[in-house]
Amino acid sequence: MQLGDIMAKNVFTISGEESVAAAARRMREGNIGCLVVMKGETLQGIVTDRDLLIGCLGDAHDPGECRVSRHMS
Repeated sequence: MQLGDIMAKNVFTISGEESVAAAARRMREGNIGCLVVMKGETLQGIVTDRDLLIGCLGDAHDPGECRVSRHMS
């Protein structure tokens, strides 16, 4: 088996300016646990479902108002 056989073919991205709620919806729709955070064509980081749960909800932030950039790595 080759790495290319098991790795994801589609990369899901999001802007750091989008809300945590939007990120959670995108993850649910794609059945994935992380998104690559982009600013235009530039890679900014990555945000995981754990980042959203522990960072945003764990600190009692409003996911509709909180930005992805606040919780990305």
